[in-house]
Amino acid sequence: MEPGISKTEEHSLEHWDSLLKTPLSLTVRHFAKGTYTARNPKQLTALHVNRVFSVLSKEASADEHIVCSDGHILPLEPGCTYFIPSDCPVCMFLDQRLRFLSLQFSLEIFHAIDLFSGWKDVTVLKLPELLSASQNLFTSSSGPEVLLQIHSLAWRVACQLLPHCPPGYLEAFQRLAPYRKVVEYLQKYGDGSFRITNLAPLMGMTYSVFYRKFTRDIGISPKTFAQRLLCDRAKKLLELPDHNVKTVADKLGFGEASAFSRFFQKCTGHSPSAYRAQITKNGVSG
Repeated sequence: MEPGISKTEEHSLEHWDSLLKTPLSLTVRHFAKGTYTARNPKQLTALHVNRVFSVLSKEASADEHIVCSDGHILPLEPGCTYFIPSDCPVCMFLDQRLRFLSLQFSLEIFHAIDLFSGWKDVTVLKLPELLSASQNLFTSSSGPEVLLQIHSLAWRVACQLLPHCPPGYLEAFQRLAPYRKVVEYLQKYGDGSFRITNLAPLMGMTYSVFYRKFTRDIGISPKTFAQRLLCDRAKKLLELPDHNVKTVADKLGFGEASAFSRFFQKCTGHSPSAYRAQITKNGVSG
């Protein structure tokens, strides 16, 4: 033990050292600011990306709001920042009387699993520091400093959200740390032809021992975990304008587009063509 460091503090430092070695990647997918033309969607829409929507000003008589999947209505109020997690369906009613700042981002652990993937509901943050950062970004001109400000705002929102996460939420990600080799292997080799039994040797275990330990630690089976990662990769590829269903099926190692379609339908409840149609209609920036 180093002089001046108590045993409790030493354990804490070891804990942080372990966390700092865990890959965490922030990717900003879209950014916009200004005003909207009238927008009155007829159905709920979910995007495979986290959305941040800051309201800077609006007319007192305007009725801009968000309709949540449970029917709850959130009025869009000046000074508030709204966080809409990935795959959370909402309707956003907007018009040109509202000045906004919007960004979309993913924050992935092991470059694979979004830290907010288990978040279910829209969260409203009314904090002076977020409003100030949004206002500064709104008035900024183009340049390298704007890119840093955009990323800084995404980090600020994430840091404000994490203390409000459900009990045990972050611990689930910490339990994944010993399986880093498994995650990296799935990222590199996990496709439609992948055999889940290939994972056990990475951990120096028999498959039965690995299956029981992984399921106990992570809460889902290795097969379900691998399928979720593959489905996330499929969604990202389907969002690319030059990737049709067959192209994605080929890239992900499915022998036939029909086999990929069955896999995607089972994972998401939607066909890949329907998912692409929604993205095309609403846009990743919708």
